[in-house]
Amino acid sequence: MWRRIGSEERFQGADPGLLASVVEPLAAPLLVFGLGLIFRSHVWAGVALDVRARRRSGLALLAFAAPMIVSGYLLQVSVEPSWRTVWIWVHLSTGTLWFLSTAVHQLTPKVRSRPE
Repeated sequence: MWRRIGSEERFQGADPGLLASVVEPLAAPLLVFGLGLIFRSHVWAGVALDVRARRRSGLALLAFAAPMIVSGYLLQVSVEPSWRTVWIWVHLSTGTLWFLSTAVHQLTPKVRSRPE
């Protein structure tokens, strides 16, 4: 009656759900590509022109994007359950903080400088 579960059978009964199995693997590369485009056209231009409006929230977006992207990759390639748990928590926490920073960045009014 007792038999050992092989590595190919280990995850057969687990259903990760639609978000984790379909939506996120397709949307995540598009988000990373979009972040690269935004960095080049929006962030780098703002740094070059010394634009101060929304700089703190923009830097927070960059600070949370890097560990969010790296932990998403490590979550996909890690095999050890303890490391997967670590990467899940890092990914969820940095993703939530990135999302909240995006809301703050968008809702903060632009400070317009007066013409001199």
